[in-house]
Amino acid sequence: SVFKLGTLTSIFQFLAIYSALEFGIITYFLYREAEGIKLDYKRWSFKKQLKFAFPISLSSVVGTLTKQVDKIIISSSFSTSMYAVYANGAVEIPLIHILTGSAMAVLMPEFVRLLQQGEKKKLVASWHNSINQLGLILLPCMVFLYAFSNEAMSILFSNKYLASVPVFRVYLFTLPMRVTIFGSVLLALGRPKSILKYSLYTLVANLFLSLLLVKKLGFLGPAWATVAVIYLMDFFQLREIARQLGLGFRQVFPWLQQFKILVITLISLPLPLGVASLIQTDLIRFLTAGFTFLFCYGLAAFWLGLVSKKQLIQLAKQFVSGFRGK
Repeated sequence: SVFKLGTLTSIFQFLAIYSALEFGIITYFLYREAEGIKLDYKRWSFKKQLKFAFPISLSSVVGTLTKQVDKIIISSSFSTSMYAVYANGAVEIPLIHILTGSAMAVLMPEFVRLLQQGEKKKLVASWHNSINQLGLILLPCMVFLYAFSNEAMSILFSNKYLASVPVFRVYLFTLPMRVTIFGSVLLALGRPKSILKYSLYTLVANLFLSLLLVKKLGFLGPAWATVAVIYLMDFFQLREIARQLGLGFRQVFPWLQQFKILVITLISLPLPLGVASLIQTDLIRFLTAGFTFLFCYGLAAFWLGLVSKKQLIQLAKQFVSGFRGK
């Protein structure tokens, strides 16, 4: 894009045009699908729609800023080369957001319907099932990538950026909280202002803690601050969800099941580590260890009844597609 368009300004102009075209196309298809449907303007209220949507939109903007806080502090505190090292490590796996976002997008309408029917227990059961299914994927990803983070960085960015491994490992600790989107549940509960409130709290807390820890811990300080704030704000959101559903903190989240998955994941790790120690090439070592880990983990999960045969095949496909970056 830089080569063809010439300047950075022209790139942003192109992106603006692209966004406008995308908006126009989506609007056209929405209008075509809704053609023939009469709107009841007495019941439809733009003010109510705006009141509901504005906090969500603003929280999205705040969330984008929050994700950049640690990088901004690193760029202002260290050299350009150190920033590059940090930025390469401070990444979250794209597949994770696709899986979690897709799952919650499907569940949102069901949550609203169950709440309207007063079926809070069914809502919690459906939510727990989603969390457990995603936990079966995300927790093994966290453990495996932590153990083989050197190989992952070498494959993705070459050996020049092995210094990014400590940052990458810190960011992996966000995965246990990525098994769901707490904001989606709050949205189903009709609490969009709460989403905005916690987004603002997260931004302020991340900024304050990053500035504090960069002085105490140095290079890794902002990364640890980001992870700590994610856990803290998710704790507050979970507490509000529990209060809204009339449940205890222990009941609102499948703590025990997630712990079982984590234990099984850790038990499955020694054999892949042993196999990997016999291989010299990073790519072959990573792939061989990955398939060995997948076999050990799948066998243990199936034997302990955490997954069925059908689920095991599905998990294997998703795990492999994660390695390929699809």
